[in-house]
Amino acid sequence: MNRRNKYTFAALSLPYSLICSSLFNLYFAQLIIAKNLQSILQNVIVNFILSFVTNFAYKK
Repeated sequence: MNRRNKYTFAALSLPYSLICSSLFNLYFAQLIIAKNLQSILQNVIVNFILSFVTNFAYKK
């Protein structure tokens, strides 16, 4: 792996790591605020279903 490939890999992996860390921070902030895992899971499931439905509706 030469130097240029290393830098391009770092530049590509940086946004993904930022997204993952922000998602983890949001998740733990929700845990601290809510202290109720069930409601968080419910919210995640509802959000997933809603996004799936809206994506399906926009694709048609």
